[in-house]
Amino acid sequence: MPNEVDAKGGGVAGFEPIVPLERTDRALYGALQALIALVALGYLAFAIHKYVTSGAVVGGDFPFFWVAAHITSAHDLQLAYSGQLFSLQPALELWGDTIHGKFFAYPPHFLLVLRPLSALGYGAAFAVWNAVSVALFALAVWTTFGRSWRSLGFTVLAPAALFCLWLGQTGLIMSALLIGGAGWLRRRPVLAGILFGLLTFKPPLGLLVPFALLAGRHWRAILAASLTAGALVLASAAINGLEGWTTYLTNLPGRQTSLQEAFGGLIVNLSPTVIMAARLVGLDTAIQYGLQGAAVAAVVACVIWAYRGARDQGLCCALLFIGTMLASPFSLSYDMSMVSMAVWLVLQDMRRTGAKPGERGLAAVTWLLPFVIYLLNEAHMPVGPLVLASMFALVMKRLARGDSEREPLMAAGKNAA
Repeated sequence: MPNEVDAKGGGVAGFEPIVPLERTDRALYGALQALIALVALGYLAFAIHKYVTSGAVVGGDFPFFWVAAHITSAHDLQLAYSGQLFSLQPALELWGDTIHGKFFAYPPHFLLVLRPLSALGYGAAFAVWNAVSVALFALAVWTTFGRSWRSLGFTVLAPAALFCLWLGQTGLIMSALLIGGAGWLRRRPVLAGILFGLLTFKPPLGLLVPFALLAGRHWRAILAASLTAGALVLASAAINGLEGWTTYLTNLPGRQTSLQEAFGGLIVNLSPTVIMAARLVGLDTAIQYGLQGAAVAAVVACVIWAYRGARDQGLCCALLFIGTMLASPFSLSYDMSMVSMAVWLVLQDMRRTGAKPGERGLAAVTWLLPFVIYLLNEAHMPVGPLVLASMFALVMKRLARGDSEREPLMAAGKNAA
């Protein structure tokens, strides 16, 4: 392991230096990224044209965040958490009464992040939101897992990121927090804890973090995360009152149940979760929750095992990222930028130690999973959990192999920057 900064591509958070991927991998992912970039630019041009000529809404989910940014009272919060978010005045002025029955699913302290958007019109806010999302995600990747333009291209020009930008969602920001927290955990535990505390903006994506921190005895990170989360809760309560938190916690169980059991359409087609896969193949509700619970238990056990030992840091992070998607009962394709990062870390390990037949193919399918999910969930063939579980098992096998079997790093000076 390098001490802190490798002169030619090493991560500043203490990871091994970046090494070039296999030539076939570079050709495969380069072609896929070029195609994705072309699709993204085409969509962007179409969306701008529609917005300018007809005022059509761009960003399928961003209206939630833009309207929520205008919440200024406990009464507004109660409306948002009771399914009347779009009854707020900014929504009525822009869209009239065309949107009904929409919940705001994020905890009240996330409004601290959203509030600056209220100063912007919808189009400008959407552009700023996406630009900031990409910048924060790129910063997390750049400062933790190697200062490499290829690592940025591999993760930013990935299907998960495309879906996030298309919908105006939070996936890139939340992935940046988890990636930054996991990447800086050993070198800067207080910084890592602060990032993990901010991840409480979307609790399902932080499900595994306490287990990893406790297993690794990262007490400073635990303290920093606790203080950060507590400060955010107090700040939001001071601004909007405790009533917002009361309403949020009261409505949360019913909200989650409705998401899992009643929702259809795009939300189903973008879901890689165990519980949604069980639902799509027609299993009973009790079995759905049982399978999800079993997945959580298995993933938690593996994460605890990985973080208890002094094992390869990059693979531990990959395990945490993939496991987060497996364990979370409610996550969607736009949350999977952390999985794109995991695939990059696994490919780095393959480049150093070799790969068995089929392993690189599995990595490619995992990287493409957001598109695969969208197509196959529609056909009631939910492969998302199977692909994630297979990739999770691959990372576990590589961790279990032990450092003694790792081949030497490639010659110094070779990197992907």
